Amino acid sequence: VEETPAREIGAYAGIGSWEGYIVGGTFQHYNLFGAVRRLDTRIEFTSRGMTGDVNVFEPWVFGEKTTLSGGLYAHGRDNDGYTKFELGGQVELSYDFNEYTKLSLFSRVSFTDILEHQVVDEELGATSYLTHSGGISFSYDRRDNGALPTSGFIFNASADVASSLIGSEVDFFRSTGRFTY
Repeated sequence: VEETPAREIGAYAGIGSWEGYIVGGTFQHYNLFGAVRRLDTRIEFTSRGMTGDVNVFEPWVFGEKTTLSGGLYAHGRDNDGYTKFELGGQVELSYDFNEYTKLSLFSRVSFTDILEHQVVDEELGATSYLTHSGGISFSYDRRDNGALPTSGFIFNASADVASSLIGSEVDFFRSTGRFTY
């Protein structure tokens, strides 16, 4: 038996109707500091801007069923009518009830700056703001393979709240869901 390398480097390229050209690269380390921690990094350039992120995963923070992850990201994007820059991060604590069911608590913080715009100032609102949200997510995964499934289904749902009570300059409630068979 021979162990595979703990590091992986990837590159990709493509084209999209909204993004235009897409060029990116990834680096992953599956045994960071020899402690089975995972490091994921990505940088991507498109005709509309750039994205970069770094994430670290601690697989056994309070025991074998609990994962702690955190990351930072930066996004710069030229949209129709405005240019936006966003810098942020998140932390997530996940518990695996069994091989199919996972529950997570998360917190996200980001700073957004609208750099240039052709929108009437009264309609635009604040051009710089801090967003802080906290939430919960649930996943039920019955696929036969997470990378290349041939049968089964997955259900994900999440909800988060941003409020001035937790330091956010933007207030919202957001909920998402997905079911794939």
